[in-house]
Amino acid sequence: MDFVPGPFAVFRPDVAFKERWGLLKPYLHGYYYDEKLKLSQIIKIMKEQYGFDAIEPQYKYQFKTWGWKKNVPATKKAEMCEIGRTRASLGKSTVMKYKGQDLDLNKLRRYAKMASRKDVVLPASRSQGLSDGGFFNSQHPLGNTIFLRWNIPYRAFFGQCRLPSIDHPSPAKSDISVATPPEDLVVSSKGISSLSKTLNEKVSIDRAHLFLAGRINDLVKSMDRREKESTFTWLNQFWLFGFQTAKNWGRGPRHWTADNLGFYQHRGSGTLSLPNTPGLNAGSPMISDPGEKGAKVGIKPSQLCRWSIHVPDEDYEEVPSPPGDDEYGDGQNESSWKEWPQSWVNHPIEEKIVDALQTNSFSSLSVDEIPFSTAKVASAASKSPNEILVETVGFSIIAGNIDLLDTLLSEARNKAVDLSSLYPFHLAISYLRGSKTCCNLLDLLHSVPLTIWPSKSSYNSLGHTTIDNLMITILKSHTSTTPGFVDHALATENRFLGEEVDICGRWDADSECYREILGSGGPSVPFDWKHKFCHTSAQAICHCLDCLHNYSARSLETPSGLFLRYCSECGRKLQLLPLHTLVLTAFQLGRSGCQGEDLFGALACLLCLIDNGIDPCRTAHFSTAALLGIESNDRCSHEDLSPIDLAEQVPESMTNTWPLPARNGWQLFCLVLRKSHNERSLQDLEDREHEYGGRFTSTAFREIDGIDKLFSDTCRRHWEDDIPSCFGGSAQLGHIWAWVQAEFLSYRRLKENDPWTSEYFDMEELLRSLQLGDGISLGFLEHDMLKPYCRCGRFTWDTPHREQTAQYYFGNLDDYTRLTAIPLPGRQCRQLE
Repeated sequence: MDFVPGPFAVFRPDVAFKERWGLLKPYLHGYYYDEKLKLSQIIKIMKEQYGFDAIEPQYKYQFKTWGWKKNVPATKKAEMCEIGRTRASLGKSTVMKYKGQDLDLNKLRRYAKMASRKDVVLPASRSQGLSDGGFFNSQHPLGNTIFLRWNIPYRAFFGQCRLPSIDHPSPAKSDISVATPPEDLVVSSKGISSLSKTLNEKVSIDRAHLFLAGRINDLVKSMDRREKESTFTWLNQFWLFGFQTAKNWGRGPRHWTADNLGFYQHRGSGTLSLPNTPGLNAGSPMISDPGEKGAKVGIKPSQLCRWSIHVPDEDYEEVPSPPGDDEYGDGQNESSWKEWPQSWVNHPIEEKIVDALQTNSFSSLSVDEIPFSTAKVASAASKSPNEILVETVGFSIIAGNIDLLDTLLSEARNKAVDLSSLYPFHLAISYLRGSKTCCNLLDLLHSVPLTIWPSKSSYNSLGHTTIDNLMITILKSHTSTTPGFVDHALATENRFLGEEVDICGRWDADSECYREILGSGGPSVPFDWKHKFCHTSAQAICHCLDCLHNYSARSLETPSGLFLRYCSECGRKLQLLPLHTLVLTAFQLGRSGCQGEDLFGALACLLCLIDNGIDPCRTAHFSTAALLGIESNDRCSHEDLSPIDLAEQVPESMTNTWPLPARNGWQLFCLVLRKSHNERSLQDLEDREHEYGGRFTSTAFREIDGIDKLFSDTCRRHWEDDIPSCFGGSAQLGHIWAWVQAEFLSYRRLKENDPWTSEYFDMEELLRSLQLGDGISLGFLEHDMLKPYCRCGRFTWDTPHREQTAQYYFGNLDDYTRLTAIPLPGRQCRQLE
């Protein structure tokens, strides 16, 4: 370079060193940005040609002060890539400047290519949950998962929550300027195509990173409406594929594809169809296009339940399905399905899940229509077998496939995979199937050694216990109660987890009626689909309570996470116990329940909890005024309340507005609760056991024996094991509990105009007998229909099945189009061995 004399001031000794930087700034800018010289070259030139002697750190400090930086930050490059991608997709060529300096688009292309080579993996540890940036509820029960939370399609998602607005990068950023070059500088179409392709690949992979990291809010913000719709549709199709694959693993089609899942049907209108509809089996369910408005919902499920009964293995003979034309069945015709050969069953389902992601065979959308890299998602899944195992366990729980779940739990145990992030016990209850599995799935989960979920907790991410989830299952299935009423943390939610599976078996996630509701934009099940707390539901809930007591009796005493309130005056946390929560659940059944609600199911749960040892006298600090929103601001309204205290604070003016069956049911519920409270408060058997050192004296024995003479049998719980009867000295409560069990084990409505209870169990007559104080009697006792039972209401030492309660067959459950015979729960089988 030729010698260029510096400014006169440089050679004057009277110009201070600091002032020379300002005089030399234009020259330094030209060398640094225009000629793109290295700093070492600039230092040499300034010393030799300008007589300016400064060292490298001084240059760096001064350049930083001026804000000079050749390297564009990665965040700015990503922003420029998004701008360039958007403009290239519109066919526009682009010139960019960063802080006033021209940007070399070739460098931007190289950056995009390098960024595209980044590997994508599933999160190694999800025990603390994934941060979605606010798109899902921050405490979403499935917030620790990648695929399991996409159980509803785009239009229903849009109806459930407000989608984040798109925040496209703006060309008007202060440090980034964008322009379309004049014609003589326009980049060739080949150059535009190359840059567009590279930038699209980079954005696609970045979005895959966001998705797999759980940053759903950021992912959605980067998309326009069409891209969001494609993303939600693809993810929901994968969820339905996972659900169908897990539900039917071992029978029917070996491969579930977009074709036999019905996703290609009505592609033009955006509807999706699925086979295997409970109760209907007439065609395929549909998902209406999210873009269509006013989609009509014309299909409703039957009001008649399905049900399951526990039978000993030796009494159960499975009837094989009739053979079909296809070797293992047509996906659209369940009646043609056959059991798989063992070689198919032995093939891991996790490989099937990964293979579907790799081939995209499950979706009606091509990979080019998905605005993020499905190849990267599939690659991450293939490199993360343990994470895919966790997701697959979740699908097997949701789908209710016990055999598959048993296999996967064994695999997880052998590989030491922690499944606690699923909150599997809570998940099983959220998807409880009284018509198919009853308590057996929950029983299986409890039978697994604790090593498989080392961080096992009584609470899920919402702070709910398993008992809480049972109460939520009652409310979501049989009332119009909203999520926000039971928990303020769910105030923004329009649906409860697990609504896609009806506890009575009247619809499932793949049912035509349910998919049609979602397709029309409705995120939750309509109230007119629901019916009263029926016998199928009551049986499943009570059997689950027996299961929880058998494996973890302490769980029945764990403080509830539902109906939490805080005193507006002193700020005290007002937290209920499980029996208090049942009282409020019964209250909601009466206030917001379905037509015909008589609280039989609530009565069954009450007696079951007390029989399993829950103390009806334990108090909790609470305020009914705070619950109902009528709390005074000038004083504390909370007090120590027992469950019956809480129930009796409900004003008659409120219950008098309920239908007569609900009013009578509430009075019966409160009478039984009051009797239970009184018996426990006398501390009869429990105090005597303590007083006599755990043994009964002859006097105490004669008193107890006098009560037992009113019954035809005794159970080993309070005789052989010295466990006092939870009903104390009451002869009435044991009878009622035995009759309740016999009722839900033997009767169902077969026609819609049939009564909800049998002729042998009259709720109104039982209430009248208790109110008058006369001896109680129902048809079961009058006709000598039941086998001997103990004064604690037990026919056996564990959950009874139908044959253990009935002297002779008098039930009406043997409608084999609606009945599913299932084995005894594992806890009973192990104790029988």
